Amino acid sequence: SALTNFLKGIRCYQATPKEPRIQRPVLASWGSTRLLDHGLHCQDRPLLVIPSLVNRAYILSLSSRHSFLASLAAQGWRPMVVDWEEPGAAEQAFCTADYVTQRLEAALSFACQHNRGQPVPVLGYCMGGVLALALAQRRRLDVKSLVLVATPWDFHAASTVAQRQHLLMMQPGLAALAQRHALFMPEVLQFLLIGGAPMSVAERFARFGGAGGQDDAGHFALVEGWLNDGVPIASKAAMECLFSWYVANAPLCGEWRVDGHSA
Repeated sequence: SALTNFLKGIRCYQATPKEPRIQRPVLASWGSTRLLDHGLHCQDRPLLVIPSLVNRAYILSLSSRHSFLASLAAQGWRPMVVDWEEPGAAEQAFCTADYVTQRLEAALSFACQHNRGQPVPVLGYCMGGVLALALAQRRRLDVKSLVLVATPWDFHAASTVAQRQHLLMMQPGLAALAQRHALFMPEVLQFLLIGGAPMSVAERFARFGGAGGQDDAGHFALVEGWLNDGVPIASKAAMECLFSWYVANAPLCGEWRVDGHSA
């Protein structure tokens, strides 16, 4: 039955050995934001990689067998990966635009310096792609090319009116939470995301259990571990993502502003 497979999937997930992650050299840092080197042996082709604010960057390099970044390095690129980390005192009042103007512009300048002052390609993943789009608009001469992977722009494409209305009903409580706490913990965001598809987690684990817990080198366990290893986000930025982006669809409508300009 589905319940039996779900419980079996949970047990298999808990029993799957976790591969330790390789620590990458830190090239530079600004506040709590770091730039990590994923291409030590590729000195001449910097590539700035911008992941999501709310999920850790290692989804792009899950293991020795599942690493998009290692594949890029094998082709001669030097991925310089933005690692947001938990917002410190300098970032706790950030909105989404501040991450572009006060963090990504510095990272882009660093990458260009390591490319002999020449423009570099920029790759944005998921929510990081939205930030990368704004960065490319502001620094057109420094961005050689722009690649977006799994990047939302029309935020209504993957949600229903009912889901957005449900979130709007929670807005007063979330606003009170944001006023009381500088950071939104990943558990809060995870709860909100799961609320839009409450059975999705159970269905994933049931499929995993139905397959006997077998997959490619524990790939399911790696992805689920990453999903449960979220990053806190500044409350102001979190509220903007939830209600300006997700509910009001501000990016698609041309209403998301970065330093006074439409992104």
